[in-house]
Amino acid sequence: MKLVFVANRIPYPPFRGDKLKIFNLARCLAPEHELHLITFYETEKERTYESDLKTVFTSVTLIPLPKWRCLLNTALTVFLPSTPFQVGYFRSKKFRQILQKTLDQLQPDGIHVQHLRMAQQIPKGYRPITLLDLPDAISMYYERRANHTGTPWTKLALRSETKRLKRYEHQILPLFPKVLCCSAEDGQHIQTLHPQTQVGILENGVDTITYAPRKQERPASPKLLFTGNMEYAPNVDAVQYFADEIFPSIQALYPAVVFEIAGQKPIPQVLALANRPGIAVTGFIPNLADAYATATIVVAPLRFGAGTQNKVLEALSMNIPVVCTPIGFHGIGLIHGEGIWCEDTTESLRNRILYLLSEPEKAKMLAEAAGHTIRQRFNWHTIAEQLLVYFEEIHQ
Repeated sequence: MKLVFVANRIPYPPFRGDKLKIFNLARCLAPEHELHLITFYETEKERTYESDLKTVFTSVTLIPLPKWRCLLNTALTVFLPSTPFQVGYFRSKKFRQILQKTLDQLQPDGIHVQHLRMAQQIPKGYRPITLLDLPDAISMYYERRANHTGTPWTKLALRSETKRLKRYEHQILPLFPKVLCCSAEDGQHIQTLHPQTQVGILENGVDTITYAPRKQERPASPKLLFTGNMEYAPNVDAVQYFADEIFPSIQALYPAVVFEIAGQKPIPQVLALANRPGIAVTGFIPNLADAYATATIVVAPLRFGAGTQNKVLEALSMNIPVVCTPIGFHGIGLIHGEGIWCEDTTESLRNRILYLLSEPEKAKMLAEAAGHTIRQRFNWHTIAEQLLVYFEEIHQ
């Protein structure tokens, strides 16, 4: 098939959720299909990745989106009450014109567009062959974030954006033959809120070669690991919450325990946690598998968010036990206690971690069984094959 991928961010390096998905889907499909990419870029450094992308895509079209344009777009969105600010942020007449010309020249068999914010770019005549892939149900994410924050002005702004998102979803989603969500929970949210939308599930995957199990020697000191983009609000909240309310009581019983926070772009509030005893903030790590390989337990104490958490898939793929909240659990398809433990209170999170630290062999055995399931169900080749099934469905 000849397929065009439309992205809001250049999907390289593949170090974050939205970039990971496009790059890995394309990597798996490239040997047997003709793939083309059209995407925004914001910095000159991003343009240097074009040669890397051309190892996967037949053609790569990069369209500039300067920061001043984004800010102007956002300001003008104030006067468009039916448009979410993040959709307005990516408004671009130039992008739409180049995309139309590219599609007319290529005459593709299918189009994959990622994120609600990029649905606006797809020409009306090409929507019938387009799959809209949502990294998460973003209206659900904003609603949860608004409910979680305690700052009145922030809560007001988030609730306003949530209303805009729901109105926009109701208007735009039914225009596509299939809308893909990364988990059953997200899909149910979209289907319930917008019943006229045709929803399918295209889960996030994991690179089962990079995140393969390693022979693990028991470390001298137990390590609790959190990974993720450390400027992303749910991750920032999660590590602050864990450091404040859970880690001290674990430290009291296991004085040598380490809480390691690994991930790119840690903001000052996260960096400040490294000043506390037993907490390490690594910043960017080229291969996160190295961090997982020395972890005793991976923790994912997210209190708001949506979608499937890549950190959970990666850890389980390497046979590392995971303790998480419901935010990191739904959509995995595992049962509580099968290598992953879902807890919904501070006390139960703390007690579960203490129990697993006291029973390391049992935790390891259960994680190995979960790892086998994850490597079969969530490897990127399986996900890519499902994407092709959806393209075939909309052609019928």
